[in-house]
Amino acid sequence: MNATPAPWTCPRDATPLEAGHCPTCGTSWPEHHGIPDLLDPPLDPPGAAQRAMTSRAVSRVYERWWRPTLTRLAGLVGYAEEAAFLDAALEGTTGAALDVATGTGRYARLLSERGLGPIYALDASWPMLEQARRTSPDAVHLVHARADHVPLPDASVQVVASFGAFHLFPDPWSVLDELARVLAPGGRLVLHTACEHAEPALRIPQRALGSAGFRFVRIEELLERLEAAGLRPDTWQVAGAVALVSATRTSG
Repeated sequence: MNATPAPWTCPRDATPLEAGHCPTCGTSWPEHHGIPDLLDPPLDPPGAAQRAMTSRAVSRVYERWWRPTLTRLAGLVGYAEEAAFLDAALEGTTGAALDVATGTGRYARLLSERGLGPIYALDASWPMLEQARRTSPDAVHLVHARADHVPLPDASVQVVASFGAFHLFPDPWSVLDELARVLAPGGRLVLHTACEHAEPALRIPQRALGSAGFRFVRIEELLERLEAAGLRPDTWQVAGAVALVSATRTSG
């Protein structure tokens, strides 16, 4: 069990919670198996891809089969390459970290193994969080919440990571603004997402996947949006339809 409670805030008014209770709006937020339920407003999965992430069957095979298979098909990028990029991006970094759309908690565990902590791990899927709860170390605080309504104070973490989910957010740019908000000046963002393929012929099947809820952004647009959100791009690499990007929160 975590000895120190996480500094969760009310998703309605950003007031720090007191034992799960918001002293401003009066709402008492429940917990399920020790995981706070701070997902508000309710989230309606807009496409088949998002609905799959809420499936108990998918959650059971996600980390071992589902996720690595899709990423390899999209860009020949696997767990080893992702971990190497994460290590390089976070070299010398310490402090609290947020893993957005943590899924089964793989990257929350990696952040903890690399000496960061405490780790706040957010997901909108209960089945994914149930899987993460089974394997997460004590340094990881799980929460059921929206990526565009992160229940943490401003500038409260030194690292934000999001692997394999940015392309599933209905409004990724509002999520990007939220990630910049909770990131302290000088803090690091590490992002893994599907992106628009450089080969025009391969963009055709990507457009077809748009109806299933996938959003493939151009790497140039992503870099511009990072800058607009106050995040200076540091390094990035694109393999097929997979982009890995690291950025630093500016002080402005």
